[in-house]
Amino acid sequence: MEQHLLKAKERPVSIQTYARIAGVMFLMAIAGGGFGEAYAPSAIIVSGNAPLTAHRQPRRVRQAPRPYLAFLVVGQLLAQEQNLGS
Repeated sequence: MEQHLLKAKERPVSIQTYARIAGVMFLMAIAGGGFGEAYAPSAIIVSGNAPLTAHRQPRRVRQAPRPYLAFLVVGQLLAQEQNLGS
């Protein structure tokens, strides 16, 4: 059995194997990005209600540094301003 392991280590990895791995990772990135752009904001952000939006954030985001929380508040204010303008 040890001989089989040694032979496997000596075998060079083809460029096609790297291309396949990169392709699978790219498809995973597309799926994750689609989820992040389509579903996640609608499940978390409540337009016009910043306190409820902050409450719906995952725990690790609620414990985020203040600049990130300020970013969320500014985003809510801009969304409210846009809703008032239309």
